[in-house]
Amino acid sequence: MKHRGLIGAALACVLTLTASAAIRTDFNHHADFAKYHTFSFGKLNTSNPLDASRIKRVVTRDLEMRGLQMVPTGGDLVVFATDKVKTEHDLETMYNGIGGGWGDGWAWGDDWAGDWGDGMDGMGGMSTATTTEVTQRKGKFVLDLFEGSSKKLLFRGVADQNVSNNSGKDKKMLDKDADNMLKKLPIKPGKHGGMKM
Repeated sequence: MKHRGLIGAALACVLTLTASAAIRTDFNHHADFAKYHTFSFGKLNTSNPLDASRIKRVVTRDLEMRGLQMVPTGGDLVVFATDKVKTEHDLETMYNGIGGGWGDGWAWGDDWAGDWGDGMDGMGGMSTATTTEVTQRKGKFVLDLFEGSSKKLLFRGVADQNVSNNSGKDKKMLDKDADNMLKKLPIKPGKHGGMKM
């Protein structure tokens, strides 16, 4: 029973880790982010056309919170975003009917060698293994900020995630991913010239 509890706890931990997106960010450490005051949007290439407006809304909110102002074109920063969704197939094996445990023979003592042979007695309870094919939609979301004048990449955020069939859940995940990426942008909220919130 103790082993089942440990296995359950480990499985819950793995499921928690896989439910959230893996986010990586990087930026040009030599750029002077304090000199950027405006931003505009370049191409937002998304698999779901509705996601483009969602990305625009989240990025606008986060950048305005950092004192930048959105302009229709010609911003100091130009935002590009893209996503890619693909279907992956994997095999999952579940074991049923494992019974008995390891037996009583795994005891150390004066006669441990004699107990060795009895230790596998409980393995007779193994019965079946079922393998099924699991289909999972995987997504990659990339958010880039370029310098408008030089066209140099200044900031990149990448999120790898499992995509569900629930559009509401996917929308929240996209919002959260964009938020978490922009938290790493080296312009702190309220510390930049311009609008403070």
